[in-house]
Amino acid sequence: MMNIKRCTVVATTVVLVACSTMLSACSLGSAASKGGDATCAEYLKMSNDEKTEAIKLLLKEKNDDPSNGAISAAKMSATLFCKTAGSDNSRIREING
Repeated sequence: MMNIKRCTVVATTVVLVACSTMLSACSLGSAASKGGDATCAEYLKMSNDEKTEAIKLLLKEKNDDPSNGAISAAKMSATLFCKTAGSDNSRIREING
């Protein structure tokens, strides 16, 4: 009897974790899914994960598999651009000039 309860608890936990993981992946903001077309205003409001996703999409336009270093550098460049030269309406794809 204890094994059935334990299995039920474990199974329920696994299902809840799986669902929450799927929901968090789906909840990446629509601005993140714009990639390089996200505006600076949108980019600066994104979570770190959303910024990573937006930058990955931007970099994948030119490189099939951007490295973690390239992603980190581009995230820093986008943030710097948006906080200095860019306006709220500037697209993050403009970070390279």
